[in-house]
Amino acid sequence: MFQKVSSKAAALDDWLGELEEQFAEKLSLPARGHPGTANQTEMTTVGRICCDCESERVRANASSLVLECGSNLAGCRVPLNLKSVNDFSLFPGQIVALDGMNTIGNEFCVSKVHELPTPPLPDATRIAEPLSIAIAAGPFSVDDNLEYQPLVELMTKI
Repeated sequence: MFQKVSSKAAALDDWLGELEEQFAEKLSLPARGHPGTANQTEMTTVGRICCDCESERVRANASSLVLECGSNLAGCRVPLNLKSVNDFSLFPGQIVALDGMNTIGNEFCVSKVHELPTPPLPDATRIAEPLSIAIAAGPFSVDDNLEYQPLVELMTKI
């Protein structure tokens, strides 16, 4: 139930590393660079989208998004400039690969957003017998008690 911050950070970093390898393999990405350092050449970087808002009531928008990199890039957070990207859909926690450059060192100007490659579909030949699926929607408790009798009756019929 209780987790150390360091173990959570290590788990997130491992997950980000695995997804970075998937990006590199599936999309044939070139060598990745550090988005926080000033660089005049176009580079690709992988990281997690975060919101730079202090308040929980403020929704993420294009000016409040930052890219958080893994520990291999010192875990830096770089503000994103998305003005040159026409269509994008980003949310906090999303892992993305971004093409762009950081010309003066204060923000990463994004030119292209690569989404995470979809995993391969499972092999359907592994199912040996016919599959039956039942879908039900509750509520499964009545007003006068919480014994879930309607749910129990549904389960006996299935």
